[in-house]
Parts: sequence; structure tokens; C-alpha cells
Amino acid sequence: MSEQHRSFEDLKHQSEDGFEFWSARELAPLLEYRDWRNFENVISKAVQACEHSNHRITDHFVDVTKMVLSGSGSLH
Repeated sequence: MSEQHRSFEDLKHQSEDGFEFWSARELAPLLEYRDWRNFENVISKAVQACEHSNHRITDHFVDVTKMVLSGSGSLH
């Protein structure tokens, strides 16, 4: 198994329903995107491709808000 494949698998999450999913924010560095805005463009194109292929976007892409600690220790 290649190192990249192992890293991809290491980032996999599983929902309570048993569905596998990945976080775009976690995948971006693995795919060598340093700036989130550049990876966000890739995601937008993938969403468009999904839509043009007559797949339900909500079956493949979910918006998630993740709280993070700021330098002051508060959640944002």
C-alpha cells in the first residue's frame, strides 16, 4: 500500500450509520493544497460535476461547520 493511500485511509471517518466520509480541510494538505481557497475551488468544480451528472449533491457533499480554538482560547 502506498504512503499516500495509507494517509488517505488514515483520514477516513465513519458516521454512526456506517457511512465513510472525509473532511476536505483534512484532505487539502494531503493533496498539497496550501491555501484553503484553492482547494475550495476544486470542491466547487466537483460539486458542479456531480450536479451535471444528475447526482444528488447532498448525497456526496455536506457543509460542515467545525469550531476551532483561536489564539485567545475562545471558540470560533
